[in-house]
Amino acid sequence: MHPDLPNYLLQHAGPVIRHRTATELLDDPADIDLDRLRKDLLQSRLVNQWLERLVPGGVHSSHNTAFENPVNKLADLGLKAGMAPLDRRTAPFRRLLAERAPRREGMGFLLDKIIMSAGLLRAGYPMEEPVISFLRQRLDDLYDTCRTGSYDIYIGQDEYAGIPKAFRKKRFLKPELTPDGEVRLPYVHDLYALAHFPDNARDAATARKIDTIIRYVLDPRYQTLGEGYGYLRERHDTHTHHYAIGWSAHLPVCAKRTPAGFERARVVQRIELMAHFRAARESRAFQDCLAHLEAYRTDRGTYLFPRDYLREQQSGYWVTGAYMALEDNRRSPHALELESIFRMLTIKRRAG
Repeated sequence: MHPDLPNYLLQHAGPVIRHRTATELLDDPADIDLDRLRKDLLQSRLVNQWLERLVPGGVHSSHNTAFENPVNKLADLGLKAGMAPLDRRTAPFRRLLAERAPRREGMGFLLDKIIMSAGLLRAGYPMEEPVISFLRQRLDDLYDTCRTGSYDIYIGQDEYAGIPKAFRKKRFLKPELTPDGEVRLPYVHDLYALAHFPDNARDAATARKIDTIIRYVLDPRYQTLGEGYGYLRERHDTHTHHYAIGWSAHLPVCAKRTPAGFERARVVQRIELMAHFRAARESRAFQDCLAHLEAYRTDRGTYLFPRDYLREQQSGYWVTGAYMALEDNRRSPHALELESIFRMLTIKRRAG
């Protein structure tokens, strides 16, 4: 890490980056008034805008008020469990997760529970029963899939009998990977939950299972699977539903080419995520992406990423890189550089 860049951020950045730099990037912030920085953080226009969006309602959608977007954005902005404004806003969702955790309710409810768990864990909230049991069961389900090392996940053409013509050209997961409509492949939201898996549920076996899942996702064969996996068929007594799945954990490809299209918005975010895992940090794919970001180092030793690597939209999914701004005043000519520096230093520190 460049020794002067954290100080540069403390001198020039806005309240979010200053607070996160002092609390996350410095080994000894003893000479810094952390109370003042925290007060500035909670007065930030950007922080309060996103606190207003964290309201009871939907969990999963592209609306900026759907739980998955403000809770993760606020974690990005440096808010943590124990900060009263965040505690008040997350309380209804913490209760909802505890109520839903014991139930097995099919794809939609499973995804909601994973999203709520991952978002609350990122924000530093401790998990107790029955959420711990849910997280352990999900870990075991994913481990059972990933430990086989099989990427043969789709049904064959001879198994399409009874599937409507409109879906005949779609790829469907094998039924054993979707029991009761619950997808037994890693969602990207699962990876966030694994990155912040509760300390009171961690042991050597848990670490081994997480490592197996991450290595499954890192395998080049995983990257050849359909983005979003494809479709599942859910049978009921009187009817059958066909669903698009989505939310696979594909990684940006940075080797020998510049990421293009929708990949560009999630390059920085996915590398930040994967930096949590040793298996990922040691992988060629991670190193290629890190080298790609390093190429945006300026002659002054700072970093300046392309604007669409750190986009900020009015709507979209946080998990696809839709809400990456950290500076209150993004019209400042220095905002993108300050955000790029902070993101790069965070990745490097996390990656050791």
